[in-house]
Amino acid sequence: MAVPFRGRGLYGGALAAQAIVAALQTEQCGKWKPLSIHCHFLAAAQPGVPLVYKVEDLKVSKNYQVKEVRLFQGESLAFNAVCTLQKTVLEGTAGKVTGQLQHHRKPPAVDALVDQNTAFELWAESNGRKGELHNLKHFYNNEPIEWQFPPHMFDLAQVPERELKLPVSERTLWYKVRTKFSAANEIQRWGITAYLTDYFYLNTNMRLNMPSVAATANAS
Repeated sequence: MAVPFRGRGLYGGALAAQAIVAALQTEQCGKWKPLSIHCHFLAAAQPGVPLVYKVEDLKVSKNYQVKEVRLFQGESLAFNAVCTLQKTVLEGTAGKVTGQLQHHRKPPAVDALVDQNTAFELWAESNGRKGELHNLKHFYNNEPIEWQFPPHMFDLAQVPERELKLPVSERTLWYKVRTKFSAANEIQRWGITAYLTDYFYLNTNMRLNMPSVAATANAS
């Protein structure tokens, strides 16, 4: 793992993903799936130092388990997570519950996107940051995932006025992201999902909170 572009420690999504994998590896593969994870980043985890994950059961029941996962680097506690696992196939009365919410929608048709390097080049060109382009590409091209973005996703000057005025809950952002490899097993698939989810949060959070970001940029 590497330190993200402009980062001061290992990417937090990688730690969350590895914590989920560590929790799942204490159980039979395929029998359990992650339901939730709550993370505390206590210190910036550094590359080149072994990451040691310790897992402790907090609660064990027929259909649910709660596990605490702690990450140590040497004697230092760098990361702590509480991960809830759910039985893949619920047993007993829980497996007979019907009428639950079905709120998932089909994904929208997404087009007119560019690959990540093109998006970075457009950002560097429009913001006078060509000096940072090499390091930016080097880091993200070595990531296990790849994106396609709207052409000017990172250019605040290209954000439509209509989007800036919308409340956060009404804004949308479409982009594509996928891994460069297939998961070897169910546990690895959940780890990849956690890794992608954290990147999703970082990218959408920047865009959805654009007014405050724009205000900060203007102030500086």
